[in-house]
Parts: sequence; structure tokens; C-alpha cells
Amino acid sequence: MRKKQQLLHTMSRKGYARLEDEMISASETPSAVTRVDVWTQGHLKKNGEPVNKAVDETLKKIQDCTQSSTSQPVGNTIKDDAIAQVVGPGRRGYVIGLGFGATPSQILAEKRGNEMVRQLQSQLKEQANGMKNLEAQIEKLTAMVSSQSQQGMSTPFNSQSNTPIETPHTPQSQQGSGAIFSDPNLENAQCELLNWCLFEKEEVVAKGKIATTDPYSKVHHVPLGIDCWKVWVDEVKDLNVPLYRSTSEFSSLNEAVGSTVAWPKKFIKLL
Repeated sequence: MRKKQQLLHTMSRKGYARLEDEMISASETPSAVTRVDVWTQGHLKKNGEPVNKAVDETLKKIQDCTQSSTSQPVGNTIKDDAIAQVVGPGRRGYVIGLGFGATPSQILAEKRGNEMVRQLQSQLKEQANGMKNLEAQIEKLTAMVSSQSQQGMSTPFNSQSNTPIETPHTPQSQQGSGAIFSDPNLENAQCELLNWCLFEKEEVVAKGKIATTDPYSKVHHVPLGIDCWKVWVDEVKDLNVPLYRSTSEFSSLNEAVGSTVAWPKKFIKLL
């Protein structure tokens, strides 16, 4: 029987399965070891030469089939790889180059499973990268908003120059713990309230006068805070503007005419 065989292997009793395990263990990329690699290694001598002329010619055909750029691309399954095209599909129920017990249906099912695992791993990697990018954007936006808040919330507008003006501070020892944020000179000063919902342009929505800038003062039982001033609402131009801080009594600016509201000082223009 062996005399009739031309494609002799050099594996002795080792078999394709053990040879494949050895090649996978020695490879830096185990998933890259294919049936073509195992079959080729199994038909070479220790010095790397083919066993005989028939094997040499077959290996050249396999190499040409694998590396050919002019013919149709070679696949990587047991039905269309270089072994299947050059050596043939093998006898029924047997897979050339994969050892005893390997069947075509088993190999195809395993390949599909491995492909699904690779796809899922790729999707998870993409999702992880997407989450990292999203977290970076959120951190960037948070820092931007914080910076804008620190720079802009403490600067009311001057109606003549339309530029921010600095409000003088009275020493804390003279005015108490809240004086560092409060300016008594602004009390009863005429002002315009700007639409706090718009950032692109300046829109006057009401007129009134400053009641107090003391952050410890309360508006409808709620402390004013450092970002707002307490303002008397005398005239409303836009009835649909919501209050910056809704109360149990008012929710829109037109409901607060004749009363006081907390309005962000960034959106208050002094007259």
C-alpha cells in the first residue's frame, strides 16, 4: 500500500493532530495555523526538504495556489483552501491534514463557532472604545461648563458698553459673612432681565430693579446663593419665559410681576 502512495508524510506515528498541537504551541499567533501549514510541515524532512518529487511538486502547487494574485482568491475552509484545490477533498467523512476523528461537519461547525466568537469580541472591543470616547467627551464638556460657569456667572452686563462690569465688594468685617458676594450699592438699581434659556444671543424678557445681591437672602423661603440676585419684576416682555427657580407660587416670569424672583446674575443687565 505504501509503495502505491506518492505523497508520503514524515510524521511517523505522531499524526496530524499532535503535529498541529505542537505547531500551535510554538506559534506566536496560534489562530493563524491552518490545515495547509500542518499538511505542509507533515510532508517535509527535518532539513526542510520535501520527502520526494511528488511531494515537492504538490507543495509548489499549494504555494502557487495560496499566493496567486491573478486567480480567484483562495478561501480558508476545508472546502476551498489550497489543500482542497490541489490534493482534493479526500474520502467521505475524512478531512486531510487534521488527523483521526476529524469530520467535515465537525470542522465547519467549529469554524462557524470561532467566527461568531471573533465577531462578538470585535463588537465588544468597539463598544468599549465607544464608551471610552463618550467618557472623554463627557469629561471635556463638564470641564468646559465648569470653566464657563466660573468665568461668566459673576459678571453682570453694562447696558451702555454691553461688556461685563466688576461689582465692588465691601470688606467682610463691615458687612458680615455674606458681604464678600454682596454689593449694597446695587440695591434698587434699575435692570433688565435677559433670557437665561438663550446662550447664542441677548434677549431682554423683563425689566425691574435689584432687591439684593446678598447670597444669604431668601426668595420664597429658598436661599439666593452666589449665582443669583434677588430682583423685583416690574414689567414682563416675554410671557413664556420660565423662572430660573420655580416656586410653589410661580413657574413663569409673567406670574411674578410685582414680586421678587431669583435670577442668574450672568443674565442681568444694569441700566
